[in-house]
Amino acid sequence: VMFDVGPLSDRSSALVSELDRREVEFGHQRIQLLGVAEATATELREFAAEHGIDAALIADPDGTIGRKYGLDGDEHRAVVVDLALGVTALVGGPEDPAAFAAWLLRAVAELGLTDDETPIGPQAEHG
Repeated sequence: VMFDVGPLSDRSSALVSELDRREVEFGHQRIQLLGVAEATATELREFAAEHGIDAALIADPDGTIGRKYGLDGDEHRAVVVDLALGVTALVGGPEDPAAFAAWLLRAVAELGLTDDETPIGPQAEHG
């Protein structure tokens, strides 16, 4: 799943931090997260260091990668890329970082791109 980091700001850092924090959940679903940002590699390294982010991020200073995959600078968009099928869906979700992460997990499961039958979302977290 490629997601749009959006402008490097406190708002985008909250989203990237949330996805980074929940990386294990995505891994259990066999989902690799990859953030794309219209920034240089140096800017991304500084951003990640400043906000304690370990997530995989791609520097896309001129927006070429984002445009290729339909990402438009809105950090609440993601594109699902299946290695065998190519791009399978472009999705937009809620603005709240935790809600976006849960929504993205459900969206990928609903697309049938995971064979894990473990429930996803708040109901799974609470029992």
